[in-house]
Amino acid sequence: RNFLISRYGPDLELKHELKDLEVALKQAGRNVRPYRDQIQELRSTRNELMSDLKANREELQTLNNLLKNTKDKQKRQEITSDKALLLLRRDDLKSSLLSVDNDIKNAFPEYKVLREIRIGILSDISLILELQSQL
Repeated sequence: RNFLISRYGPDLELKHELKDLEVALKQAGRNVRPYRDQIQELRSTRNELMSDLKANREELQTLNNLLKNTKDKQKRQEITSDKALLLLRRDDLKSSLLSVDNDIKNAFPEYKVLREIRIGILSDISLILELQSQL
């Protein structure tokens, strides 16, 4: 390789460097992809949980309003029972949301580092292409 570089000049060296960086870029992309996909999936799950929590809150509000306006003891008991189930469901949703938030927080630093590596490689490639255009 050094012989070829000495014979054909710096342009050949840049081509080899570019080829090495292109291989590194492909590998960096493969390294980033699983984290990116995992984070996207977790965010989607988080959005669903938030939507479920909102619906739960609205149902609880409806039951509270019914409870205020109901005098029948039997009906009040049924509403209170339904409300207790909704409160349990809300606790489950909040617990799941906390778990998903922790999973996102744990996956994000590794993703960020790998993404920065990939960005650095892209920067090096553009620098080499610029150097090649000047030769």
